[in-house]
Amino acid sequence: MARDPFDGIHMHDITGEVLDGAELVSLLQAMDKDATFSDEMIGVGDTARLVIPRGMTIRQAITSLFSYWFNQQQPTAFQHTFRYRPHDGALAAYRQLKKTFGFVDGKPTESFFGSTPPQMITVNTGVNDTAQVPWGELRVSALADATINFTTAEDDTLGTVFHMEVTAPRRVEATIEMLFAAIEMELAEHSIYRGKIIKVGGGTEPKFVDLSKIDPASVIYAGDVRRTLEANLWLPMRETARFRREGLQIKQGVLAHGNFGTGKSLAGSLSAKIAVENGWTAILAESGDDLEELLELAAMFAPAFVFCEDIDEVAGVDAEDIDDLLEAFDGVVSKGREVLLLATTNHIDLIHAGMMRPGRFDVLLEIGMLDSDSIERLVRQQVGSVLEDGIDFVEICEEMAGFTPAFVSQVIQRTRKYAMLDGTSCLGTAHFVAAAKELQGHLRRMEAAGTKPERPALDTALTALVDGRVAAVMGEFKIEGRTGGRLVHDPSLNGTKQS
Repeated sequence: MARDPFDGIHMHDITGEVLDGAELVSLLQAMDKDATFSDEMIGVGDTARLVIPRGMTIRQAITSLFSYWFNQQQPTAFQHTFRYRPHDGALAAYRQLKKTFGFVDGKPTESFFGSTPPQMITVNTGVNDTAQVPWGELRVSALADATINFTTAEDDTLGTVFHMEVTAPRRVEATIEMLFAAIEMELAEHSIYRGKIIKVGGGTEPKFVDLSKIDPASVIYAGDVRRTLEANLWLPMRETARFRREGLQIKQGVLAHGNFGTGKSLAGSLSAKIAVENGWTAILAESGDDLEELLELAAMFAPAFVFCEDIDEVAGVDAEDIDDLLEAFDGVVSKGREVLLLATTNHIDLIHAGMMRPGRFDVLLEIGMLDSDSIERLVRQQVGSVLEDGIDFVEICEEMAGFTPAFVSQVIQRTRKYAMLDGTSCLGTAHFVAAAKELQGHLRRMEAAGTKPERPALDTALTALVDGRVAAVMGEFKIEGRTGGRLVHDPSLNGTKQS
């Protein structure tokens, strides 16, 4: 049965009796169609409560008001896409719904196979923290019995993001728009990823990373490496408010380069830990990550630190990828984002020249082998309490010349074994020398081998295989006839080319 368009509208005649729909229609039809409002009946200026176009008849005004009222009761779909991850958006939306309307009821999903109960999902909010959040359709009685759907949408840069659909009478449009705005503010200020260390990886939801066990005192570098990291990365993190007060630019790009095992990865992990300790967000890139996406996320969660290992795999020679990456870098700079980037490479010669200019990578930091002073500091830091009196660091450092931090740490581990063989827990010069000599051959073999060529990607290998087979098969064909010739298969050719 069609809905009575006058349901809910009450108009009385002069006796006080309520007119039904048919009587109201008759009244409108009988009304003088040319009767208009007098000037004193039309509100003007700040005192106006209802503005009616001059010359509109009373009959037209009543009809227009009814049409407006009727349209305001119609179910309308309101949609909003939030440029945040689905779990992040769902938790923020759920919080705001409960805060604004008190009670939110899950709605069963109806299908051909019957009714499916409302779904609750587990959302990771930290390394060891979770929250239960509804997903799918919800009902909010206090919002004109609106139906709300938590779902996803695709963003050109960020991939899968949170999307929210609300079906409710149009008359509550202003309330719904305020709800969307409140959720945006909740995400901007209290995103579950803000102020945390995360890895984006290949999934929809980032993963939380625990770096609490890293001891800053255990990070040893030769020369001024640590001081360069302090000035260009850690100082802006610790003195963010002062940088803002004094108008100092926080955005910085540092490219750390050097051989394998010199501590470039450790510099990234330590920087991430310092970042979150000072209220920053830290984003750790993994192989295959889209750096443009990471920079976009960093801008959203700024102040933020981004660590990207082996950036030569991203910023190499592919012209299209380089153009996109340079545009992403320049976007961070031009918008004044508070983003710090540390990238590493073992092959600085492979980095595109466009990445090197100021405003992109402002600091080129070479992290080399440990010198004698840094070797002694690393040894004392790790096993200083069990060293023999009178230990000869000059001799020890001579045996470990050219060692990376990774090799020195291996020497320390093996030194303990040699001490155990001698029945002592104290580490002496002879123990270190024996362990260092044991690793010298290993180091020489690594240096002689150099960097092994990478295996070709699967698609590259398959393409080469197919191309080779096609070439071999085509070599078994010949062309008969000099004009309008035809291709004839002749296996006897056995892959030899025909001229």
